Amino acid sequence: MRIFVYFILALTLTFTIFLAFKTQAAEESKSAKRLNVTQKYLKSLDSYRDLKSEKALKLLETATTRLTKAVEAGRRCLVEPDADLREACKDVLASDYSYAKQVYRLIKYYAIAEGKTVICVKADLGVGQVLLAKGFNSTIAAREATLGANPKETGRTKPLQVFLCADSKGQRKLRVQDGSGTWLPLSPEDKIRPELQINNLPGDERVSELETKVGLK
Repeated sequence: MRIFVYFILALTLTFTIFLAFKTQAAEESKSAKRLNVTQKYLKSLDSYRDLKSEKALKLLETATTRLTKAVEAGRRCLVEPDADLREACKDVLASDYSYAKQVYRLIKYYAIAEGKTVICVKADLGVGQVLLAKGFNSTIAAREATLGANPKETGRTKPLQVFLCADSKGQRKLRVQDGSGTWLPLSPEDKIRPELQINNLPGDERVSELETKVGLK
C-alpha cells in the first residue's frame, strides 16, 4: 500500500512539473510571437515615411527609435539562460507589443487623413467601445432572395469589427472583413446608426486618447 502511495505521489509530482514546463514554454512562445509582430509593425512604419503632418513625423521618429531598441532587447531576452530574467521580460514584451499596435493604428489614421489610399484601420482605433456592424454581401443577398429568404437577414454577416478605409481614390468608407478576407460594406440597417456615420469617425476623443497613450501628449 505504501509503495502505491509513493507511486501516486511521484506520478503527481511528475505531472505537476510537466504542466509547469508546458505552461512556461507556452508563455515564452507567446512572448516570441508578440516580439515577431512588434518587429513587423516596426518594418511597416517605413511605408509611411512620406507623411507630412508634424504629429505623424514626430511619432514615426520616436516610435522607430523605441521599437528598434525594444526588438533588439527582446531578442536577447528570449535567449537569456536565466529563467528569472526571461520571466521578467514578459511584461516588457507585452507592453512593447501593445505600444506598437497603438502606434501603427494612429499612423494609419494620419495617413488616411492626409489622403493616402488603400488603407484600413479600426474605426474605433482600439479605444473605447468597440464598433461592430453586420456586413452586406449583395451577391449572396440576391441569390438568397430568389429562395425566399428573409430580406432583413439576406446577405448579412454576423457583427464584425468596423474599419475606416480609404479606397484607391482616397475616398473614405466604412467596411467590415468577413471570414474569407473579403471587405464588405455595412448592412443597410447599420449604415444609418448614429455612431457609424463616417464623418464622425473615429472622433476627436478617440484620436486624442490614442495620442496620449503613445506619448504625443
